[in-house]
Amino acid sequence: MAGLNVRQDRPATGEAPFGLDEIFFSRTDERGVIQSGNHVFQRVAAYDWDRLIGAPHRLIRHPDMPKAVFWLLWETIKQGKPIGAYVKNRAADGLFYWVFAIVTPVKGGYLSVRIKPTSDVFRLVEKEYAGLLKVETERKLAPADSAALLLARLKELGFADYDAFLAHAIATEMGVRDKGLGRRPEPRFAGVVDIAEKLGRMQVELDALFSNFESIRGIPSNMRIVASRLEPAGGPISAISENYKVMSNDITGHLRAFSGGTNSHYGEMTRLVREGLVLLAIARVQAETIAQCRQEFEDCALPDAEAEMALLHEQEERYRDRALQGLRRIAEDAGRLARTCTDLRRLVVGLDSVRVMCRVESGRLRGRVDGLSAIIDQLDRFHGETDRRLAEITDLADKISHAAQALLPRRNAQAA
Repeated sequence: MAGLNVRQDRPATGEAPFGLDEIFFSRTDERGVIQSGNHVFQRVAAYDWDRLIGAPHRLIRHPDMPKAVFWLLWETIKQGKPIGAYVKNRAADGLFYWVFAIVTPVKGGYLSVRIKPTSDVFRLVEKEYAGLLKVETERKLAPADSAALLLARLKELGFADYDAFLAHAIATEMGVRDKGLGRRPEPRFAGVVDIAEKLGRMQVELDALFSNFESIRGIPSNMRIVASRLEPAGGPISAISENYKVMSNDITGHLRAFSGGTNSHYGEMTRLVREGLVLLAIARVQAETIAQCRQEFEDCALPDAEAEMALLHEQEERYRDRALQGLRRIAEDAGRLARTCTDLRRLVVGLDSVRVMCRVESGRLRGRVDGLSAIIDQLDRFHGETDRRLAEITDLADKISHAAQALLPRRNAQAA
């Protein structure tokens, strides 16, 4: 690999040399004690192998790191889930180095592959870690309490939870890394990134749609007020207002069923897309790790190099297969969402008929009361906007379904 000689020259202070094309690899037991690793890990950490093997991984922990990050990491991998995190480490000679670490559970312990972070997300994390560490130290916070602050801060930054942040971070780092290495993005990963972008646009439309329905919540009440001024001639208006309220509430309920909460079609697709980004990134980095380690077996501390590579390969295949399963489900959920949107548009047509009845009744009353024309104008705007947004959501759902199917192997795509 290019630049190896340059990387051997370590400065007296500052950052340890670590190339963008290099990948760390290490495996620990369940307690976090190092069992094996590759040459990049040993070289950058600047410890002899006899100091690394059998030592706890915290040997290289940097004091600038908030405890919250490690608490989240351990809580996640103990549940059998992979996780990624930005981590600042300290080498034996005092130099520091940042990694984006991807940690996955394996039989008897954990496996970690690390790449060099270079994105704007990383620069943001540097500042956030510094602020969190300051609070953590001043308040003498327990790791769990510090982790709660970290998660709260992520919400302030627009991330629903750590999984949402992780998907964004890993997609950004992989994209910047590909660009920095002058290579094209991996097609399947790029395809899932594109699906994530479409889901983001869908969220904008859904939020606007809910806001649209919220804006007409008071219309049935306003219509009843108008009807009360027309008694007894206002009876039809009163009946129309009640029908409108029932039908609009029914549509809102359907909207919440497919787009509200984690169990909805939209919520499940969002979860699967985030998970897919993480799983595909893990599989890709592990595949690169295998290729890199095969070139440096003589410099690795692998007691059984082929067994270690087999373990990495098994992990790569497992996470890639899980990502493909997720893509198949995304295709199915997006198809169901598109069909649900079509049904919703039919319901809106029914609601629109109530609006037309209101206009007819207004004509019959010939302007005998103030306010009814304004209500009808508001309903006109609402129905036009609602139909447009439902059409856009349907189109996005169709595109997501087709895009997910296109990323599947031919046999899986046909099965979907």
